[in-house]
Amino acid sequence: MADTNGPKPAEQFGAEATPSQPAPFAQPAPAAQPAPLEQPTGYESYTAASGGVPAPNLAVGITAGFGFGLLAAIVYAGVAIVAEREFLMLGLLIGFAIAFGFHRFGHTRGVVPGLIAAVIALVMYTLAIFIETAGVLTKIYDESFIDALRLTIQYPSDVFATYFSDALSYVFVVVSVVMAFYYAWGGRQGAAQEQEEPAAAADDAADSAPAASSEPTA
Repeated sequence: MADTNGPKPAEQFGAEATPSQPAPFAQPAPAAQPAPLEQPTGYESYTAASGGVPAPNLAVGITAGFGFGLLAAIVYAGVAIVAEREFLMLGLLIGFAIAFGFHRFGHTRGVVPGLIAAVIALVMYTLAIFIETAGVLTKIYDESFIDALRLTIQYPSDVFATYFSDALSYVFVVVSVVMAFYYAWGGRQGAAQEQEEPAAAADDAADSAPAASSEPTA
């Protein structure tokens, strides 16, 4: 029977018996490093930088407003040619389409975008008048649309005199321009923003006044 009281192997070599220890050069596995956060790029970069709100870009708004306004003017003239009458809603469509381009793609608000949108609406409505007149001449005189359009460009005074012979036509133009200005300006939100800005400026001035008065003077 083996002697269990004999010296342990470690004691035979002059070392004290100790509980089991890890190898002297064994190092614990390094903790996994968290994956670096992905940086937003492109559209996400400036939306993240501005708190999730896209940065205003007036040039993009003008381009988009011009494009949507042109499309709305073509629709307006096409419907008027086919129906042989005009509709107020189509005049509103021109103004709304231009304001939509400013808001959706330019992310702009204020008086300046509103005034620019109003000018674009006036230009697009004038273009719609010329396209409509050319279409009517094409139907009546059986000419090509290009020749009829060229004729309207050569005699713009006659075109305007014929179109504005009806007083209701002035209403259509004004409604389209006002629609473009109002919604590109921001509508009720724009009005509320303009009312808040003076109040905020007054509060800032009131907050800075005590700090300025507390400074020692020479």
